[in-house]
Amino acid sequence: PWEDAVAIRRHDGAMRWHLVRAVPLRDADGRVARWFGTCTDVTDLRELETALRDADRRKDEFLATLAHELRNPLAPVRNGLHVLKQGAADPAAVRAVVGMMDRQVGQMARLVDAAAETAAVLFRAPANETSTRLSLVPFGGSAERVGPTGQVVAVDVQE
Repeated sequence: PWEDAVAIRRHDGAMRWHLVRAVPLRDADGRVARWFGTCTDVTDLRELETALRDADRRKDEFLATLAHELRNPLAPVRNGLHVLKQGAADPAAVRAVVGMMDRQVGQMARLVDAAAETAAVLFRAPANETSTRLSLVPFGGSAERVGPTGQVVAVDVQE
């Protein structure tokens, strides 16, 4: 048996991919008397496979970005909890740490909400749509960190 994928120019000039398969038909002596084969247009299938690979790659990039963006506000929250467990004596420092934690948890909630909305859009896409394009935008805002003594360090991120 023989099989290959080849590009064939159609009567209207369009190039289409075809899967060509052939098997030898042998005579009584075992010699090839003729060949029997098929030529199947697989252009649409190849395009769908490419679109599926691209969608899978975009999904992986989205999940990696989401995990990274969720990890960013989580570290200051963990550090803030550590500071609060140690019993900071200064009420102003406690207020600063709690305020920072509140902002970071708010950021995490917005990210989770955005992920949930994205999933909802993807899962209720009309049946006639073959793909949905997602645009990922770099996060721009402020990042905060709590030091070991309870001081809050804020950094503005410019993109």
